Amino acid sequence: MSSLKAIDKRVAKRRQVYKAVLSNPFVNEEQLWPHVKDQQLVQELLQKHVLNKLQHLREMNIPKQEWPFDSITDFNEVYSYLSQKDSNEEVLLFVCNKDPDVPSVMLQQIPLMSYISSIKVTLIQLPKGSLAMIQKFIDLPYGLLLLPTKHLDPIFLQQIHEQVLKQDLPWLAPLKYKSTDIKLVKSSAPLK
Repeated sequence: MSSLKAIDKRVAKRRQVYKAVLSNPFVNEEQLWPHVKDQQLVQELLQKHVLNKLQHLREMNIPKQEWPFDSITDFNEVYSYLSQKDSNEEVLLFVCNKDPDVPSVMLQQIPLMSYISSIKVTLIQLPKGSLAMIQKFIDLPYGLLLLPTKHLDPIFLQQIHEQVLKQDLPWLAPLKYKSTDIKLVKSSAPLK
């Protein structure tokens, strides 16, 4: 038989905590990235139609505002661009998701962000080693290159679309733009 004092000491050594339990439907990571039929061809097309032109414009010291097409490489700028409402634009988003220098925390958000965007996003994963190749032409700190398609060559766009399958996340379709269900579990933890 234990005394009340012993019970109080045992209870006092633990504290009540609440742990978040996230009801997360985003678990099928293999299908987040759309399949690219020939990644080397896509990389060569990107170099020929975009990167060589960007390098030439930079060497000529032409201000970025005067370039014939836009390019966005910063993660925050990509995120804000994809967060635009009511846009009928189409963009190509090239991602170096297989390179170890690219932060994986950011990469996890890209497929979902591009899927729920109101902008039509063609998400293109590049082969391993692409980051080093692209950085020879432009500064690419996060392994992301977003290109609005309105001023790009239509033949280039057609060739890219032939190589990249459409992003399909059927398990996310009914959840589009709904809030995520977060619950708390009451538990106890030892005092430190």
